[in-house]
Amino acid sequence: MTADHKPFDTGSADLADTMVVERFYDRELTGRERAIKLLKQSLAALARLVGLALLLVPFQLMGVVTLDLPLSMFDRLTPEDGLAASRFMSQGEGYLMMVLLAVLLMTRRWGSQLTGRVIMLSWVLTIVFLTMLIVDLAPELDSEDFPSARFVGSLIGSWFVGQLVAVTVYDLLRGGAWWRAPFFGSALGFAVQAAIYFPGAFAGTGAPWGWWMAVSLFLTTLISAVFLLFYGPLRRLIRPVPGLGG
Repeated sequence: MTADHKPFDTGSADLADTMVVERFYDRELTGRERAIKLLKQSLAALARLVGLALLLVPFQLMGVVTLDLPLSMFDRLTPEDGLAASRFMSQGEGYLMMVLLAVLLMTRRWGSQLTGRVIMLSWVLTIVFLTMLIVDLAPELDSEDFPSARFVGSLIGSWFVGQLVAVTVYDLLRGGAWWRAPFFGSALGFAVQAAIYFPGAFAGTGAPWGWWMAVSLFLTTLISAVFLLFYGPLRRLIRPVPGLGG
């Protein structure tokens, strides 16, 4: 074999430079299949919305129905009888406090957008059921058994806005220290509720509503801090919405 003679070239160099790519494509959905898929997704979203709203409705109904029952568990925290929490805080408001804390847990799992819709729907259903209850009991009730429209409007409106503020602040503060979003979300939600409720329900009546509001802010800030003791362990059980902490 001479120096100029080369072995048979199989073209391996060319083959090495050649890439064979095999692509797989999903079958394109037909218009009917896309419509069915969209319908299923919409029904699942609606079912989730209604289901979450129905979880809140019983507590909100109890909150309105038990407005005439004083909540005395915080009375020892106030120095004077005139500022005792039972003078302005009812068992019904205790239920509504629990609802505000519960919507923060919903926000952790589902985000503020869905939770905001849940809050709106839950209050609509609460008012519907409350109206049905009043119509059913009206023959057995006297006029003095009904609270004033001003009081009920201030109460429901304040808790509705307070819940929306709480979930909005919670979502805005997520991603930092785990305690920051639930603490400031609940504390500011309670603060906005108090700022709407006390002047709306008591201004011009001669009641010391300014002092009551100050005591309420103190108590609800304390409740927001205590809530962290429960929120911490619940973080392990309630997965956050993808991409967000808290």
